[in-house]
Amino acid sequence: MTISPEEQILHSVFPPKDVLVLGIPSQSRIEQLARLGAKRIIVVDADETQLNAFLQNKAFNNLDVSVDVCAITELGQPVSYYTASLKRESGFIPPEALRFLWQNIAATEQLDLESSMTLSQYLSRTEYNFNWLVSDRLDIGRIIRSSEDMLRAFDLMMFRTASGSQKEIIADQASVDQKLNALGFFKVSEAQDRHPKLTISIHVNDWKSRLELKLRALQENVDKEFISHAKEKESLVSQIESLTAAISRERAEIAEQLADWETEHEAETTSLTQRLEQTKSKLQASERAIESAGKEKQAIEQEMEILKNAHTDSESRLKHAHEQTQSKLENAEIELEKLTQDYQKSEQATELANKNLCELKRELEDLQAANSALTNKLRQSTEKCDALSKQKTVSDNNIAALREKHAHLSQKYVDQEQIIEEIVREIAVADAQLKHKPNATRRKSSTPKKTAPK
Repeated sequence: MTISPEEQILHSVFPPKDVLVLGIPSQSRIEQLARLGAKRIIVVDADETQLNAFLQNKAFNNLDVSVDVCAITELGQPVSYYTASLKRESGFIPPEALRFLWQNIAATEQLDLESSMTLSQYLSRTEYNFNWLVSDRLDIGRIIRSSEDMLRAFDLMMFRTASGSQKEIIADQASVDQKLNALGFFKVSEAQDRHPKLTISIHVNDWKSRLELKLRALQENVDKEFISHAKEKESLVSQIESLTAAISRERAEIAEQLADWETEHEAETTSLTQRLEQTKSKLQASERAIESAGKEKQAIEQEMEILKNAHTDSESRLKHAHEQTQSKLENAEIELEKLTQDYQKSEQATELANKNLCELKRELEDLQAANSALTNKLRQSTEKCDALSKQKTVSDNNIAALREKHAHLSQKYVDQEQIIEEIVREIAVADAQLKHKPNATRRKSSTPKKTAPK
């Protein structure tokens, strides 16, 4: 059998490595595979006698051809193997079912096997790196149906199919084409075999289309992750703005309360000054009225007690206001810490996204050797990564600005504490003055009592 132009093209696109042959092939099939450049040919069949006779062919002396005694069937169950009068048709199909092709075919021997295995099981345990699958077995349709998960590893498959049979076990050309098309293969060659109802078809793996689908799926996952992170960043920015507004409102309320307390303190100071002036006038009147000095003294002491109580009440209110201010600032710090933790989680999620993007880059670089047309898609993915990094930088700048605002608010709180301390010191000075003036009044009132007898 000569090599057709189509087969020569397939050899250059899908060069054979290890070729798996199901069933005992003809000598011409082996020679064809050798001309196409197969490195190793492994023939798998259940009849050890026929395999040994096959290896005795001197035409294979210079070829790397080996055999493996194994029964590969659809279900991997006990099965019967039929040796046909036409050796090429020996296998698991009863020869009587093939008389629509060969009228005089018959079974010369039947071998009952206790076990068999599916093609998937055989491929999972073999040490060979098969990339071509060749079979002249007419039950190849069922074998394909039971091993769909492993067929994508092959680059090329060459099958023999029949037409006109009413037996379900015999591979129909249309059903085989349909199954392989569903697995991502397309037929590139079809030729008639030695019988008009037999066809040799070649199917190749459409890996480019599957690669594009995989890249499209990866791109969709990246876009979904990017949108998810963008939404998280928007949520964090909204939380930051909300917290900033809340802190501004709290600061305004604190400023208003401090202003109210300062106004109340000024009113109380004015009242205390007026009372001091009244006390002075009363002391002057007591000097002119010595007889009522005792009563005036009691009144002054009562006024002093009232002033002390007022001073104590003012101090307690200032202390309460200080505690409230401290509590609000602590709450603001707790909210800021929660926001920082949320930002850290966002950074971790961003880092994970960056790792995923890096992995995608490496995978795209590996695929670049197979298809140079993917360069534009890789460039787009890289630009999206840069955009994501820029958005992360903007988020970092927003957090830094928030920290600066927190530092500014803390400095204002320290300034307010200093103002409160100055108010407390002024109250202490006023208290000391009040304590000093009654003592002077007592010294003045004691002198007339000594001169009264004169």
